[in-house]
Order: sequence, then structure tokens, then C-alpha cells
Amino acid sequence: MTGGADVVVIGGGINGASTAFHLATRGAGHVVLLDTPSPRSATAKSGAMVTVHHASLPESLLAHQGLLELGRVPELTGGETGLTRTGIVHLLPARFTAAMRDNVAAQRSAGIPVRELDPTELRQLWPGGDFADVGAAVIEPSGGYADPLLTTRAYLDGARRAGAEIQRASARRLLVAKGRVRGVETDSGAVIGASAVVLAAGVWSAGLLAALGLDLGLTTRRVQVAAFRTEPGAFQGGPVLLDQVRGSWFRPDTRTSVLAGLEWALPVDGPGDGPEGVDQWYVELCRQHLAGRFAGLRGAPMRGGWAGLVAMGPGSRPVVDHLTEATGLYCVVGDSGSSFKTAPIVGKRLAEWIVDGAPAGPELAPLARSLTSRPAPGDGYGNFASAAALSRQIHRMRRTTAPA
Repeated sequence: MTGGADVVVIGGGINGASTAFHLATRGAGHVVLLDTPSPRSATAKSGAMVTVHHASLPESLLAHQGLLELGRVPELTGGETGLTRTGIVHLLPARFTAAMRDNVAAQRSAGIPVRELDPTELRQLWPGGDFADVGAAVIEPSGGYADPLLTTRAYLDGARRAGAEIQRASARRLLVAKGRVRGVETDSGAVIGASAVVLAAGVWSAGLLAALGLDLGLTTRRVQVAAFRTEPGAFQGGPVLLDQVRGSWFRPDTRTSVLAGLEWALPVDGPGDGPEGVDQWYVELCRQHLAGRFAGLRGAPMRGGWAGLVAMGPGSRPVVDHLTEATGLYCVVGDSGSSFKTAPIVGKRLAEWIVDGAPAGPELAPLARSLTSRPAPGDGYGNFASAAALSRQIHRMRRTTAPA
């Protein structure tokens, strides 16, 4: 069976759904989205935190625009996002205080609502917390978290109502001839002709590109999230904590639980690797990190957890680009599990690029492939501040919790 489309979007996660919605509402013609939900996909497993304070101004601007667009999703689509603005607090080692203040000043000048948090305010937020090793802290009051599946469903339903076709199929092959994309062959052997294709297939993107001889330097990593029981209401309504001193994070979940994770992901060979459940060594290390900040969580019982797969781009940065090797082939790949907060604006800008010939805003420029090999200003400040120490802890914990 052969069909036709104006644009095919490969991938029904948050990036593909956002792009399909904006294409359909922008008048891109017949839009077909190929969606085969996977229990290991990044969107299905996302912690869905929306943070705007980052190590470089371009990254912060992108995240800020993404948050603004996320806030408009109910109005635009009629769907829900579960956006919960608890605020987000970043903890940093003392050696990054000067860099943090420069970043905060630049972000505030650009209209991004962030500010330094003094030690008294930090203790007021978490009276029982131990922050002796924290050198600096930042708060972003507008940040928080959302529901990744609700948000994705809102975009998919909105795209369908705008005329897009959602097919339960996966892409087997990208069709390219004479330097131009011609369409997609699906897993059933059907061919969908198209003059534009958006590749947003997560960890499955590298294989589709490899068949064309393209290597964007993508690797697959397994990320995990652990959930712990707490005293009723202990953290409910409180901020998300991004602990960049110790390389971990935690997020309020329900009235009696929190989610926790490490700023680290295990490399795996391919998209089929790894169980869905959280590893015991990971649970133990997350519990240690939580207890180090909040003594009341020492011995907190595990409520559950999960694992999923993410594609990591060069330098842990995504690649969002129009690939010159195949005119009409666009990609949003290698997001390293961080794209939930940026997908609303990335999908909008990609749709503008495809329909109008150029994105209306500058946010995608730092994500183009030609720039990914160059470190962005501020690299080295932020999430990887404690990478070496965290790596040692992880290897030690994996050895001590390995089955006999």
C-alpha cells in the first residue's frame, strides 16, 4: 500500500507530538505522524521537570520559551498538561558562585525569572535540611513539573483535530533519492511519500540515520527514577530540588512520596537494552543522597521506580537541524532526556522552518549540528559539577549491591 503526505513526523513522543500539532495548525498540508508507543521511550519515563536556569544563556532562553509555550498548551489544544509550578531550587558548590551570579544576571536581563537564594531562605524552604556543603543556590519561582503523557496526548489530540493523521506504525526506512527525502517506508512495508520528514524517534533515530550513512554521534543511555515514601505532606507543594553539589535531584510526587534520581545514565548498546524497573544499587544511592540532605528520609521505604532509554547527542546536547545531506529531512534527536521542557518551542520553530522556510525565533540556532562540537559558554558549571565523585559512588554501589 502506498500513500502520500506533505510532511511525515516519525515519533509520537513529546517532540514529535508538538511538531505535528504545530505543523497541522500552521497549514502544512497533509501531516502524518507515525506513533508506536514504547514502554522504554523517553517521554513515557520522563520526570517532566521544567527548569529555566542553565549554564548558558542560549539554553536558558530556549527553556524559558518552552515553559511559556507549555503554559499555553491547554488554550491551544484544549488538553491538559498537569503543569505544577512549585518552583525549582538549584544547589551549587562554592567554586561556581561567581559563574552562577553571572548567569543569573544575564538571565534576569533577558527577562527570565530567576534569582539567587540566600542561606536563610534555603533553610526556610526546608527547615530540616542539611546544606552545609552548599556554596550557592538559585531559585526559579515559575519552574516545576508537569505530566508528560497528558501533555503529549494534548498535542496529539490537537494535531488530529487540526487534520493530522496519526498512524500506529513505525518507520523501517527513510526514503532518499538524489539528495532529497522522498518519504518513509513503515514496518508493514507501506510507503508514505513526502517532501519533508521530521525525525523525532528518540533512541531509534540513530539506526534510521545510519542506513543513510549519517552519524550524528548519538549514543543510547538508560536513565532511572526511584520513588520513596515520606511522611504525609512532608514535601507536598515544595520546590523541586536540583542538587548539583552531589549530582542528584528530587521532586514532590504525591502527598506521601517523592521522586529521586541521579545526574548520571548508564550507557547501553541499543534501543532494546535494559529492564523497565529501577536497579537496587540505584535505589540505595538515591536514598543515601536524600538522607544526606534530609535526615528524616534516612531509611525511607521504596515506593517504586522505573527506567527508560534516552539518546544522547554530542556533548550531551540535542541536535535540531535541517540535514543538508537530504533536503527536506529535519531532525530533533539526542536530547539526553531533557527535551520535555523544550519540546513545546522546538516543535513550533520546526513547523515554522518547514512551512515558512525559517524559524521565527533564534532558539534553535545553538542546537544545529555545526555547533554541537563547540562547548557553549558556561560548560562545566551546573549538572556535571560533581560528576567524578558521583561516578565513584555509583561504581562502588553497583559492586556492593551486585547479586552474589
